[in-house]
Amino acid sequence: MKKIIVIALMAFARQLCFAQNTNEQIELVPKRLFKDEAYRKCGIDMTPTQLIQVFKEDPKMTQFVKPLALNYAGEAILKAAGGLLIFWPLTEAVYRDNPNWNLAYIGAACYLVAIPFQRGFSKRAKSAIDYYNSGYKQASKVSFNIQVDSKGLGIAMKF
Repeated sequence: MKKIIVIALMAFARQLCFAQNTNEQIELVPKRLFKDEAYRKCGIDMTPTQLIQVFKEDPKMTQFVKPLALNYAGEAILKAAGGLLIFWPLTEAVYRDNPNWNLAYIGAACYLVAIPFQRGFSKRAKSAIDYYNSGYKQASKVSFNIQVDSKGLGIAMKF
């Protein structure tokens, strides 16, 4: 009787070991008020740096890591420089009479230049997540072209 119970417990424990899913889906949590996009895996929200780290550890995702990291680094550097350049004249205005407002203008320009980097990161992150969730299968791209045919003008969809 002991053998049967031990074998049953071992079989049950073995099934528990296989209950883990190795390829958990990554989902994109949309933006909210005062909150950037978040990425969720296994019910845990990830920052963009953690998302890049997850992709860096996966050998099949190497083609997505470098563009994601470059876009994120460019955005972070420009936003940090912009924030510093905007708040420097503001603090000078509190303590002195004549702050250099040109620095604030340059900081605002840095923030504006960071917007394309942020959008590029979001776009590339979405395509990387789609590739990861589809089991490393590249999605076919759909394009619409305007064509003139013997029947007239029309829109052609190519897969």
